[in-house]
Amino acid sequence: KYLFELPKDTCAVSYIDVDAWRVITQRRQEIGEGTIQACLTVEELSEAAVESIVDKEHEAIAFYRNFTHDNLLEIFNSGRTSISFEYERYMSDGSVRWVRNNVKFMTDVDSGHLCAMLFAKDIDAQKKEEAELIFAAKMDKMTMLLNRETSMEYISETLETEGNKKHVLFMTDIDNFKNLNDTLGHQKGDEFLVVLAKALKNCFRETDIVGRIGGDEFFALMKNTGAVSTIEKKAKEMLSVMRKVCANYPGMDMSGSIGISMYPEHGTTLDELYAKADVALYQAKRTGKDKYVFYKE
Repeated sequence: KYLFELPKDTCAVSYIDVDAWRVITQRRQEIGEGTIQACLTVEELSEAAVESIVDKEHEAIAFYRNFTHDNLLEIFNSGRTSISFEYERYMSDGSVRWVRNNVKFMTDVDSGHLCAMLFAKDIDAQKKEEAELIFAAKMDKMTMLLNRETSMEYISETLETEGNKKHVLFMTDIDNFKNLNDTLGHQKGDEFLVVLAKALKNCFRETDIVGRIGGDEFFALMKNTGAVSTIEKKAKEMLSVMRKVCANYPGMDMSGSIGISMYPEHGTTLDELYAKADVALYQAKRTGKDKYVFYKE
C-alpha cells in the first residue's frame, strides 16, 4: 500500500533489499513546500538521514550512523520487526518538520531476502499541538506567567543543577489590592494583574524564572547574582514598575511590597527560601509598604 498509494501525510517511503544492499525503490512527495532528499544508494539514504536530523544527540542519529547490513540483520534476528523514531527533520526547502520515521523488516516473498521498508510520516501539526498543550499546562492562564507549580519546579531544578552559584528569590504582592476589586470590580482587577505581570516579566532576563503564586502575589528567581547592589537595583526597578501600574488606578491607594531571600545565605532549598522571603514580605508590609526588605535572622 505504501509503495503504490502514498498517504497524504507520508513524506517518503524507501524499500531496501538488506541482503543485496540496494534501494529497490523510493517514493516521496512534497509536504508543505519541502520534501525528503532522493537517494539512489543505501549509503546516500543513511547519510542524508544523519544530516537532516536536527537533534544530533537523538537516538536515530546512532541508528543511521550504524546503518549496515550486519547491524540490521542483528536487529532482525533479535526478534524486532520494527523500529520507530520521532524527531525534527530539515526538509529540502530548509524548513523543519516533525516526522515519525518507521523501519519495518520483512522477507521478500520472491527472493527470500531480508528487506526493510522505511517511511517518514509528517506529524508536525500533531507535535505542535502537543507542545501548545504542554505550554498551556505550565502557564497561569490569566497573566501568561509560569503558574505556581511550574515556577516551583523550575526553581527547585535550578537550585539542584546550579547549586554552586548565588541566586535571589523575590516575593511581591500588591498593597491594598482589595480596594481595586471592591471599588471597580474583579474584571478591572484582572486587567490590572495582566498589565502588572507583563511589567514584572520585563524586569528580568529570559533565563530568570518569573511566576504567579496566586491572587496578586508573584515571585521571581534571579539567577547567578550575588552582589547586594545588583539585587537592590532590581528591587527598585520592580517597585518603580509597580508604582507606574498602580498610578493608572488613582484613589485606590495601591503600591507593591517585596520580600527578598538569597541562596545559599538564607537557605539551600526552595521551601527555605520561600518561607524566608515570605517573612521579609510581611515585614515590608508591616513597616509601611511600598518597599523591599531583605530577610534577616
